[in-house]
Amino acid sequence: MEIRDTHILVTGANRGIGRALVDAAVRNGAERVYAVARDTTSIARFSREPHVTTLLFDVTDPQQIEAAATRVGRLDLLINNAGVLEPADPISADLALVERNLQVNFVGGLRVIRAFLPRLEAQHGSIVNMLTMASLASVPSMAVYSASKAAAYSMTQALRFQTGRTLCQRARGVPGSRRYGHDSPPGHAEGRV
Repeated sequence: MEIRDTHILVTGANRGIGRALVDAAVRNGAERVYAVARDTTSIARFSREPHVTTLLFDVTDPQQIEAAATRVGRLDLLINNAGVLEPADPISADLALVERNLQVNFVGGLRVIRAFLPRLEAQHGSIVNMLTMASLASVPSMAVYSASKAAAYSMTQALRFQTGRTLCQRARGVPGSRRYGHDSPPGHAEGRV
């Protein structure tokens, strides 16, 4: 997908991969980039960028998502990047932690897709769900995280067939296991994603 002149929404834009994706989209000529975070002070640096609009919402809060969706007109690309990585095994982990991983990494992404799908359909747009290799192969100390990402992977496969949308899955190591804030996001050099 060409980035130039597109309208892109990136969740989890406050640091790491999300921040790098916003920067790369602007650098490669996106007309409008919606940078999303739970706390707008964490994305205040984007307020100086004329092509970036900051949006406040938590992917676990349906009302915040719906309110933000009313502020977005055209949308060509949705990047579901918001997530949590909380190392835990399924036997000893507090169930609240298990539920939080599922709510953020799986249900949250689905909520965002549902809210913005009409805008994407109007533009024949695409969705990128940021996943990890842990969605395909679980590690005992991260089994809860892996399960939440495996659910997101499975959802992505189902949505690809159900909606006919172009849904991409980006699996690049395990976010949070390295500092991704300084890495170049995929496709940035060519202005493609």
